[in-house]
Amino acid sequence: MAGETDETDETDETEEPQRVPGQPMTMIDSRSIPALTASQMREVDRIMAEDLHIELVQMVENAGRSLAELALRRFRPATVTVLAGPGGNGGGGLAAARHLANRGAGVRVTLSHAGSDLGAVPAHQLDIVTRMGIPVSAEPRPAVLVVDALIGYGLRGDPGGRTAELIDWANTQASAILTLDNPSGLDVTTGRAGTPCIRATATLTLALPKTGLAGAGETGELFLADISVPPAVYRRLGLTVPPLFDHDTIIELHSPCRTHPESPGSGSQARARKLQALQTSMTERTPAMDEQTDVVVIGMGPGGEDAAGRLAEAGLHVTGVEARLVGGECPYWGCVPSKMMIRAAGLLAEARRVPGMAGTSRVTPDWAPVASRIRDEATDSWNDKVAVDRFTGKGGHFTRGRARITAPGRGHGGDGRRRAGFPGAHRGTRRTGQPRRPGLHREACRR
Repeated sequence: MAGETDETDETDETEEPQRVPGQPMTMIDSRSIPALTASQMREVDRIMAEDLHIELVQMVENAGRSLAELALRRFRPATVTVLAGPGGNGGGGLAAARHLANRGAGVRVTLSHAGSDLGAVPAHQLDIVTRMGIPVSAEPRPAVLVVDALIGYGLRGDPGGRTAELIDWANTQASAILTLDNPSGLDVTTGRAGTPCIRATATLTLALPKTGLAGAGETGELFLADISVPPAVYRRLGLTVPPLFDHDTIIELHSPCRTHPESPGSGSQARARKLQALQTSMTERTPAMDEQTDVVVIGMGPGGEDAAGRLAEAGLHVTGVEARLVGGECPYWGCVPSKMMIRAAGLLAEARRVPGMAGTSRVTPDWAPVASRIRDEATDSWNDKVAVDRFTGKGGHFTRGRARITAPGRGHGGDGRRRAGFPGAHRGTRRTGQPRRPGLHREACRR
């Protein structure tokens, strides 16, 4: 791949620099401002470039700087892998890589296309990145944060080729994923998720939100960045846009389809609002493929797995649905691996106390055995077959995929090969496999 560099020194993905968090961002209701379709956003870009002579390179630079700023404020990552495509979205990702490297993060870049296939602006950004010595590698490396800058709003059809491979890779990581403008694979106008599609922890969209972002589960937390669009541009489209960036260049958008993690609401009213949002965002059911069951547990994390297992043992027909690993964060990334690492550190500390108290000792730390035990004994290389077999052994029925509550007593979901309607649907724990604390990811255990 053109433009690649090969670095032999390794960055420790597990260490995080001490940074002071940025000031809290303004939050506004996404319904209070207009949202754009892909064609409207394309017209905004045209007016900016052709009529106002605000060039694409300037817009890309603004996008990349804002993306880096949000990455530092929201995630404070020690290490970042940037996945960059051949268009303007990839150019923004490459600009973000430069800003993140300048501010102390260990950054690596992987391109979805050969350097010779990049547009003029991303090619210029790649040239800067390579001259700075930021590693550009053919294969992505695990990191605390993955930045998705593969496909922008110009998506047509499902992603394919190397782009699809990189999307699949990102979705298998335990890292947080920050995406630029929209999750790669998502139709920004309709909200339809292609196959594959990035499942983002957070999305930084540009100029104005897009019509398909707010209700899409793939979006994650939604933020909006200023790329210096003059108000006159929106007026030419017949849109009235209030001042958005008078206090900050990045704002957080609250969607009625989600409950903000720091503002969960209270009591039955919050639960009712959540159910209503789920109902309105569902797709049509397929009656011919309905499956009847007593209980569906959506989300087989620690709580969901326990509840589903107990109900199955009680003789109910229980279907458990999980897109990632049954058991959730605790056995694979949180509690169990953490205790194994802490125990190993404790043994080293105790051994260092021997001199002067009970003889002599010389301690040489080696974390390879700890990583091997976590990988082989505790997590089975992050394979949940044992947990799935434990649930099905109790009489439960397991589906790998996603599902949603669509109405009281009904759910809609499946593993991508079938759709099912479930009376008696119940929500388990939240999506597993994405620890919110930076640094807790599977590859940290391998170092």
